[in-house]
Amino acid sequence: MNRGCAPLRDDTTTVRDDPVTTLSEVSDAWLVGRARELNAVGQHSDPAGQRSTIREADNLLTEAQRRGEPRIVAQLLRHCASMRMASPGLVASADPLLDELLLHTRRHGLDVLQADARALRGRRALLGGSEDIALTEIAYGLAMLDDELVPDRTLGRRSWERLLATALIDIGLVLTQLGVYEMADEVMTRAHQRIRESGGPHEIAVHMINRCRMLLGWGLRLERIGQQTEATGRFATASAIAVAVEGPWRESLFPRVSD
Repeated sequence: MNRGCAPLRDDTTTVRDDPVTTLSEVSDAWLVGRARELNAVGQHSDPAGQRSTIREADNLLTEAQRRGEPRIVAQLLRHCASMRMASPGLVASADPLLDELLLHTRRHGLDVLQADARALRGRRALLGGSEDIALTEIAYGLAMLDDELVPDRTLGRRSWERLLATALIDIGLVLTQLGVYEMADEVMTRAHQRIRESGGPHEIAVHMINRCRMLLGWGLRLERIGQQTEATGRFATASAIAVAVEGPWRESLFPRVSD
């Protein structure tokens, strides 16, 4: 069972927009894809909308746990935890999910998802004001991804690359928030290489926005210490990314908004 989620669950297992089809009839890929959509929707929803998306994601997690495929369960745990950390008032309820994600990925040898669990725990530590813990978690995650990784053939090359890119982006985001910009830049460059090969519009847009934010913060830091030329270079790159992200951003929304 998934500890920490029960208060937000309801009893329905009906797939949205199709009252005939139940979750037991959909594919593993559908479960992961729908969770990914809900995570994106929750980023720009009001509190009621966030709770609704979390309830649906919790139902997906329950179904994934019933099936028992470790990689699917890990991805659903990740999405459910991430959605809570983006929802004011629900951040603490992510803790049991993050603990479960770390234990689950260790048990099943899912190195990339374990590194991402460390990144998410780092983000959670920052939300609680614990920078030292955040740095420790990120160090663990980076150490795992610095090893010579062997692609998970069960997932397929593209899905594995996307998971690796997501883990790198999550690590880069925490490094940005910690103000470790040089390292954040290196990590995001590694993520870019993976996304270029295997990412969709959503991954591309998220990566570009995070990179833009990182460059702005870095530029401001350089500006404050009098390094104007270096700061101007960071701002110029951020500006170019902000313009370029407009295309993939339209395609990244759920539901898509053509205008």
